[in-house]
Amino acid sequence: MKEWFAVYTKLNCERKVSNILTKKGITNLLPLVQNDVQKRKNGGTPVFPSLVFVNLEKENIGKILQIPEVINFVYWLGKPASIKEVEIEVIQRFILEHKNVSIQKIEVNREEGVRIITSLDEKTIQKSLPKLETVKITLPSLGFALIGERQKTYVKIILDQSIAV
Repeated sequence: MKEWFAVYTKLNCERKVSNILTKKGITNLLPLVQNDVQKRKNGGTPVFPSLVFVNLEKENIGKILQIPEVINFVYWLGKPASIKEVEIEVIQRFILEHKNVSIQKIEVNREEGVRIITSLDEKTIQKSLPKLETVKITLPSLGFALIGERQKTYVKIILDQSIAV
């Protein structure tokens, strides 16, 4: 059964590794953040520096390590860390729907589900709202949170709740 894994690459080699994986027929994801200048130049900046996500069966891990620009897999408890499918889907959707996307390191709790957190509280909701809303989504399998901005009309306010997707 195929699983998602995160692969460490040499500095600034994410695109090269992604292209090699694609040529080898290996499903991979290189999330890129784009602004207008970057779209014209190189397609964007990697959201996760030095990481490419790969979807493969565990017995094929050795093939990835043969690529010279690959350093290693991200490990958890002595073995390559499996990334939940839902987190890969959330990453893809988040970077398409949000502006000024960045990442933040968080404490790892692999049993926790994906959580959506907004920057508003009940008092702020009653006041006039900003045009852009900051949204934070935690990705427990990776130990990161994605932070981005989105038009407030598209943000569903969730207070004091965690969402397991």
